[in-house]
Amino acid sequence: MNLTSVGPEAEAAGGVLSEAQVTYDEPTSRLWVVSSVYDQWFLLGAWLFPFALLALVSALEPTMGRLGAVASAYLVFQFVDCAHIFITWPVLFGDRGIRARYGDSNLLIFAGIVLISIACTYSGRATQMVYWTSFLFFGTWHNIRQHYGFLRLYQARTPQMDRQAAKAEILCLYGGTSAAFFTNIHFGWLYESFGPNVTWIQVPFAVPCVCFLVFLYGLFGTLKGLWQRRQAGLALGAPRLLHLVLVLSNFVLGLLVLTRGDLLLTVLFITSYHDVQYLPLVWHMGRRRYSQGEGARDNPLAVLFRSGHFVYFLGALALGALIHVTAVGQLSFLNGLQFTAYALTDEPGWMNYVANGFIATSLAHFILDGRIWKFSEDSRLRDEFDLQRPSSSAAPGVVTGGEANRRSHGDDELGLSPGFVDRVRE
Repeated sequence: MNLTSVGPEAEAAGGVLSEAQVTYDEPTSRLWVVSSVYDQWFLLGAWLFPFALLALVSALEPTMGRLGAVASAYLVFQFVDCAHIFITWPVLFGDRGIRARYGDSNLLIFAGIVLISIACTYSGRATQMVYWTSFLFFGTWHNIRQHYGFLRLYQARTPQMDRQAAKAEILCLYGGTSAAFFTNIHFGWLYESFGPNVTWIQVPFAVPCVCFLVFLYGLFGTLKGLWQRRQAGLALGAPRLLHLVLVLSNFVLGLLVLTRGDLLLTVLFITSYHDVQYLPLVWHMGRRRYSQGEGARDNPLAVLFRSGHFVYFLGALALGALIHVTAVGQLSFLNGLQFTAYALTDEPGWMNYVANGFIATSLAHFILDGRIWKFSEDSRLRDEFDLQRPSSSAAPGVVTGGEANRRSHGDDELGLSPGFVDRVRE
């Protein structure tokens, strides 16, 4: 792949792409991360899943009541969410390359987070509420960063992706999602359904206003970039634009329209999209890395990802999710599992410690998962996602993709720096 962009001379002349500056000739299929069909798991499939959960609530409400219907849909969501957290560990702790790079630090950080969670439980209800409320902010940021990672991946696959247009799309994503989130927080809509059970952290109205201005600025730059591409006769990049539109609409619908006054349903709506988006990405990476040859020896759990063993992958996800939802009391309504229920009191019982220990794995996922996706350090990732860019001679005034990204992002030649997807860093 020889990704190219406008050279500095062209940018100085106005930044409008011309036919003479186009040196990228790539089949349309290369715009997709995997393929036009497979990518729909990332795109429309993931985006539609929250609506299926809301439809389940509507279908069950007449017979189970509002509380029972929401609890049932949330249980389905919890299985998917816990599965996406669980699948982090076979790669993070099993991959020999990752273990060699980080030594024992992954296990030490994981254990430290669990111990902190248990300490918060011991400190009583007030500390737990602050701790849990932090998940609302940290989890939202985690979701936004994954969406940013997918945007950067699609940008890397877009021919002649102008740097300024790429930055404008990033501002559009960050500004739009943050504006929706902080608008909801400012008015306290997410807090209303939980009342005193969460710590109300207010933000001034200026915060969502500034975020919205950033969104407008990014939107203007995005539209300008699309106009320039159209003038140059370049493909607009439908997968990339579809991803951007779906992400923004998910946050607006979830935080401002459909579920804005219900914390559980809002978390369900926003996070289930994130979960379903992530799982097929891990399967694709794992299948290409561990399915055969030397790669199969790089991880003792490689059998989960081998071609033809998809049932093992699903089985591991189901088992991990089942253990998690049982430990956090989601199945305490079943006969024989009543002991898993726990109450948030100032004198926590033993199940509070168990539950918060498992809840801490979510925070560990937020922090550690990015170590899997360091494209700048792991050449295997670049191979698995077909992002290796061999150097080649370029016409005057044209900068190759690797050089263009080094200028704007430093040593990470792809602009997909440490922590791609869940913890992408520029």
